[in-house]
Amino acid sequence: MTKLKNFLPYYLYFIFFLPWLLFIAPLSFPGREVIRIAAARMGFKKSYLGLMEEKDYPIRPLDANELRGMDFGTVLHQPNSHDGSVTTYELMILNKLVQRQNPNLIFEFGTFDGRTAINFAANARAAKIITIDFALQPRLFDNKPVAANIECKFGDSTKFDVSAYRGKVDFIFIDGGHDAPVVTNDTLKALEMVSPDGVIVWHDYRDFKGVQEAIAVAVQRKGEANFRFIRDTSMVVYQSVGFG
Repeated sequence: MTKLKNFLPYYLYFIFFLPWLLFIAPLSFPGREVIRIAAARMGFKKSYLGLMEEKDYPIRPLDANELRGMDFGTVLHQPNSHDGSVTTYELMILNKLVQRQNPNLIFEFGTFDGRTAINFAANARAAKIITIDFALQPRLFDNKPVAANIECKFGDSTKFDVSAYRGKVDFIFIDGGHDAPVVTNDTLKALEMVSPDGVIVWHDYRDFKGVQEAIAVAVQRKGEANFRFIRDTSMVVYQSVGFG
């Protein structure tokens, strides 16, 4: 009886919330993300979405320890993963890539809760970090000394003018909208912004067809030799200098 009593507020909230979920949520990216997560929790199979199996990925795989300069000696903030965020292993790889790049400028599409941004700041103390998101919300880096160089912009990335950053960004992380038009926009802007020896990393390659389609566009423009899928992750890495 006690368990039912404790559960009742959640049930009533869901009933109140249901009209929004059915009629309003599909009209916005945050709403669609809620629906995707709920569907996955209820057993919705990714194969219904037309996603490729790993054996069919057109991008060659690579073990993380095969990336040059990777020794995994990094500063790690907020290691516990959760829905919508990178895994702990993915975060370690991102941190080491940031350290290896020794960047002056980092750009992130999709701030979310700020977990990746605060880790970028901790592992590249001299870098300026610009992160963009559509939502105003508390971030894990708020009021943290380590985050002094983080600039959080709010707005639609499809309308963001990147001309001031063209060819200047040493490390770019793409983990914003997952619909094909949005992530393709972010991808094309990243290719415009990346420095001559820069790195771009996409998240959710395994899980969203829109991400796979956007990366396919990038491969057409830059050649598959410059791209690798990192095994045991959902990340693809682009290096301007290739993987020779």
